[in-house]
Amino acid sequence: TVVTGTLNGGQFEKGSTALVQPYAQKASLRNVQSHSENRDAVLPGTRTALNLPELPVRKGRSREGVRRGDVVTVGGLGESSRSLHVVLEKSVRGAGTKGGAADRPVKHAQRVRLHHGSASVAARVMFFENGELEAGGRMIAELRLEEPLFSLAGDRFVLRDWSKRFTLCGGSVLDPSPPEGSYRTATQKAFLDARAADPLGSACLLRSLLVRDQAVVGDASLLAQTQLSAEEVEQAVSAAESAGELIKIGSRLFDAGAWKALAAEAGAKIDALHASNPELPGLPLNDLRNAVKSMLPEAKLFDVLVEHLCENGYARAGTAIRSQKHAPQLPPNLKAAGEALRKALAANPLEPPNPKDLATGPDTSTALKFLIETGEAVQLSDKAIILASAYDDARRRVAAHIEANGPATAAALRDVLGTTRRILIPLLEMFDRNGVTARRGDLRVLR
Repeated sequence: TVVTGTLNGGQFEKGSTALVQPYAQKASLRNVQSHSENRDAVLPGTRTALNLPELPVRKGRSREGVRRGDVVTVGGLGESSRSLHVVLEKSVRGAGTKGGAADRPVKHAQRVRLHHGSASVAARVMFFENGELEAGGRMIAELRLEEPLFSLAGDRFVLRDWSKRFTLCGGSVLDPSPPEGSYRTATQKAFLDARAADPLGSACLLRSLLVRDQAVVGDASLLAQTQLSAEEVEQAVSAAESAGELIKIGSRLFDAGAWKALAAEAGAKIDALHASNPELPGLPLNDLRNAVKSMLPEAKLFDVLVEHLCENGYARAGTAIRSQKHAPQLPPNLKAAGEALRKALAANPLEPPNPKDLATGPDTSTALKFLIETGEAVQLSDKAIILASAYDDARRRVAAHIEANGPATAAALRDVLGTTRRILIPLLEMFDRNGVTARRGDLRVLR
């Protein structure tokens, strides 16, 4: 099978692989010609013939093969679609002429024929706003196609009436593969209005995409289904970043305004918790996720947000996040309870009272929880809580004894520390978990 056409962009090389759209069929290029001469490669603007040995001529409703109107291209440039979002423009030329096409408005839901490249596809015009397209007018519309079509943003096309007697209007593709359910939505309308101002402008195409989606992956797929080259896309990204219109985080590009608003909202939630509950170490990450999920372009970007916050004045605190300036402290009504607990725990550091005897009421229970969450106290078990300073002192003494005398039994370490099994056993188990010691039978050795 030999297909002919004009190469619009890029290049084809003999022996390479191409895709035949709209059904994304792979085809090897056995031979490449231009004006009946064999070529190793052809460049844009040249009249081109391609030999596609694996593909037959497609007939009827079959999806196999190639036929007039198909597009031969390369992979990674997007997908075909049964709907296009476009801007339509109707010329005033010929208005007032008897039987002239300019006097025939394009009506909502009108059935037309779309001419794009060498393709002729049946379509229906669905305007985003009420009204008809009159001579000299310009309107945003969705073209609902009766068969898929591959196009690029910025492509020009012509609409003719169903009987093929008149040319109705021309237009440009603004979104060659619009999001499902986006017809007549305010977000998509704003996106299309922005693009209609400059359908081929790299800055316009990038800016409109960022405003609509707020976050995109900045790789080779960015603006691939447009007439822009990779170099033009890269230049547009650099210019937008320099102008402060986008923020680059890893492989992601974010609309600067939306991202700053999201980060500010997240920071405000954290700061508000510090103000209302100074005793808490930070805002639980799940609470922050629920607070900002409506502002996130994608749920998986929450982790990116947390990383961004941690690089800009905030820090992780276990399963919570806090301001780097925040130092947890008990509110005034609990400070007395906190001091009483500190004194009780410090009176006999390795033989403190039972937690039930410490937390005798709501105030002491809250204050004890605060000491544990802030790391001032260490909960060894349900029956044992000691100060962090006592834990560190016991760790040093156990390590020094084993280093000097070799592996030690629990009984020997109990004598070293001067405590009881209520404290000793959970303390040694925590040493094991934290990599201080390791149990070998009845003995403890240094890890």
